[in-house]
Amino acid sequence: MRDKIWMIGLFFLLMATLPLTILYKNSGTSGEEISNYDKAGNSAALDVEIRQAASLCRDDFCDEALRAVVILQKTNAAVSFDQKQSGADADAALTARVKSIYYSEEEILTLGGKPAAVPCCPSTNGCTEASQTYPYLRAVASPWDAFCAYRDSGQACVGVSLNGLDWLCRHGLSAEEALLWYLPGMEISS
Repeated sequence: MRDKIWMIGLFFLLMATLPLTILYKNSGTSGEEISNYDKAGNSAALDVEIRQAASLCRDDFCDEALRAVVILQKTNAAVSFDQKQSGADADAALTARVKSIYYSEEEILTLGGKPAAVPCCPSTNGCTEASQTYPYLRAVASPWDAFCAYRDSGQACVGVSLNGLDWLCRHGLSAEEALLWYLPGMEISS
């Protein structure tokens, strides 16, 4: 009987410390939070990357779509590609969601083993476009953009449709699968 009481007590102690462990892991106090591209510990640059990733997203993006956007942002940061933003800052809740994913995500997109710049836009007119600026990007169908409430039917898009990523992830694709739909020929590397 004494062993059972001891085991139950230990179980409750572990359950009580679990939220603290998760909070500590995501609080930014560990050395793991420094991205592969910020080994010098430049937290200001990392904060800019996180805010840029969050500004690409809508508040209602699913977590898997946020992962995809974080992979895009980390890839673009690795090659110093500045995705032009609309200038709108994301709210604190969305930025916090992106931040927690940013610190845990290690993957980037590569082409021939090296990161390559990947532009994106909110939505497409049903298909992304090829571009001479980015010859490694191909035109791909994005018909699910028609289901997005934030659609601009005149939108030309090279690279990745952000609303398309969210739609694909909401319908069962992983962040990696959704990205590779838009970026055939690229790979996901850790």
